[in-house]
Amino acid sequence: MTPVEVAEGVFLLALPLGIHRIPSINAYLFTDPGGDTLIDCGIYADGPLRPGEVDDGTGAVGDALAQCGRTFDDLGRLIITHAHIDHYGIAGEVVRRSGADLWMHAQTDLDRAKYNHPDSAVDRRSLMLADHGLFGDTLTAATTGLRDWIPVMPSIGQPTTRVHGGEKFDAGGRSWEILHTPGHSPGHICIWSADGGTFVVALARA
Repeated sequence: MTPVEVAEGVFLLALPLGIHRIPSINAYLFTDPGGDTLIDCGIYADGPLRPGEVDDGTGAVGDALAQCGRTFDDLGRLIITHAHIDHYGIAGEVVRRSGADLWMHAQTDLDRAKYNHPDSAVDRRSLMLADHGLFGDTLTAATTGLRDWIPVMPSIGQPTTRVHGGEKFDAGGRSWEILHTPGHSPGHICIWSADGGTFVVALARA
């Protein structure tokens, strides 16, 4: 999964997923001499270890950064588009490795809360779907998926900067703005730059 420079200083990173038959997710790297910005980080995934490194699940991200000529030490900011595990699972480990500032929308607190108590979250979802008419194996399949994801989330990353939409930052010679785009998740955000009309949203790749 070789990174692709989709605009000057903006790299598309296809990070491995491999759950529910979805092979990868899109992440983005904005390179900048003052500190790179990574948009989303994926889940626990093996990668080539360098001398002295411990397998903490950041291997695929580290490999993607290296292919862009960068390292974790170059990261100054990690922005999570939404707190679903496939986009957020190793945020805590990436921050630990890099010391990056972790930006997340304030409403991602609603998603992050369920990762602290997954059994309670599954029970609530089961009751809600049963109230809407699901039952039997269909109900079980629709409610227990969260437990499949927990093993690829080694820690729950805590945001150091909570955004609300409208925040701006500079990276890669462009000015970027955070847009709050709720729907897929209450705290979902996209990143927009009027400089050249660049719009970034991270997605799963089927």
